[in-house]
Amino acid sequence: MALKIKELETTYYGPLNEINREIIFKLFELSITRYSEVRSKAQNDLFYLFSRIHFSYQVIVDRIVELLKSTSEPDHDQIKNTNEKSICAAKTLWRALEVYEMQQIEEHNQNNIQSYNRLMETLSLLLKDSSLTWKEQEITLSLLCNLRQNRVPMPLSCIETFLDCLIHDHIEIRKLTIKAIVSLCRLQKPPRIYVEKSLEEILSNNGKPLPHITTDQCHPGDREDNLWLTFNDYKPPQTQIEWEETCFLDKSFHGYYTWPKTIKYPLNKRARYTKDHEMPKDVTILYDRFMNKQFVRQLTQLMILNENEEQKNFDKDQFVMFKGLFRNFGLAFFDNFMEQLNELVHEKITKKQEGSHRVAAQIVAGMICGSKNWTLQMVRQMN
Repeated sequence: MALKIKELETTYYGPLNEINREIIFKLFELSITRYSEVRSKAQNDLFYLFSRIHFSYQVIVDRIVELLKSTSEPDHDQIKNTNEKSICAAKTLWRALEVYEMQQIEEHNQNNIQSYNRLMETLSLLLKDSSLTWKEQEITLSLLCNLRQNRVPMPLSCIETFLDCLIHDHIEIRKLTIKAIVSLCRLQKPPRIYVEKSLEEILSNNGKPLPHITTDQCHPGDREDNLWLTFNDYKPPQTQIEWEETCFLDKSFHGYYTWPKTIKYPLNKRARYTKDHEMPKDVTILYDRFMNKQFVRQLTQLMILNENEEQKNFDKDQFVMFKGLFRNFGLAFFDNFMEQLNELVHEKITKKQEGSHRVAAQIVAGMICGSKNWTLQMVRQMN
C-alpha cells in the first residue's frame, strides 16, 4: 500500500490550478509554432502534462475551435498541430442537421437493416443445406455469429438455427453455437431493479448504532463503518422483504478508502421470463427448446465428448451459457437439468465419468451464479 501511495504522489500533480493553466496555454502556443524543433519539444511536454493532470486538456478546447473557425488564411503548421479529432472541439463545430438530411439518414438506416436481415436469413438457410461440408458450415456459422448486433433484433430463423447447431455432430460447430447462445442470453437479459440509498439508510436496517462514517477524507483499511461488508455477523434473511433489503455490493472498492454520498445497488429480485406472462417471440423460441427434455439430454451428452484429451477442463463458455439461462428464466429449466445432473453424477462408465462430472460442475456453477438476483423463495426451492 505504501508503494502505491508513493507511486501516486510521484505521478499525480494534483488538481488543475491557475499556474497550470498558464503553462498549458504557453506550451500549446509553442506546439503550433512554425519551428519544427520547438513544436516537437513543446508537444512532448504538453502531452506529458495532460497525462498527469486530469481533464487539463479542456483548457485548450476553446483555442482549438478558434483556430479551426478562423476566416483568415490558415497557417498550415497551426492546423496540422491542432487536435482536429478532439471530441470536445467536434461537439462545438458540429452543425445541426436539416430535416431532409435526417429523413435521408433514416432511410439509409432502414435500408441497412433490411440488408442485414436478408444476409442473416441467407446464411441461416445455407446452414440447413445438407450438401455443405462441415468446414463450409463452420465458416457460414462464424459469419453468422460475427454479424450479431445488439441494436438490431436477430431474425427468428437465425435463433432456431443456433439452437439446432447446439446438438450438431461437429464439435467445432457446437463450440461456436454455445458462444452465440451466450450472446443471445445477454441480449435478452431482463433489467435489474436498482435502488439508491445513503449509507445511513443501509446501516439503519441492521438495528445497530451508527458508527462514525468517513465520507470526506481517505482512510484506507478496516474501520467501524465498513465492517458490515464482511460476513462476520451475517445472518441469513428469513423473509422476502429482508432478502430485498440486504445490500450486496458488487463494487469491491466501495468503503475501503471512503464512502460515496449515495450507493446504487440491485435488489435481490429481478424481472424474468415465465410462462405466466407473454414472452417476446425470440425468447419463446429459446424457452420452448430448453423445456424439451430430450433436447436437454442430447445437449448434455454431447458436451461430455471432447476430441482433445488435453482440453478436458472446465469450459467457461458452457458455464456462462448455463448462467444466462438460469438468470433469464429462473427455475423454468430446473427440473430438466436436475434430471441430467443426477445421471451425470452417477455415471457408471469409467471413460465417461470425467467428462460427465465436468459438465455437471458447469451446470451447477451456472445455477449458482444465475441465481444471483432470485427471490428468497426461488433460492430455497433450489436447495
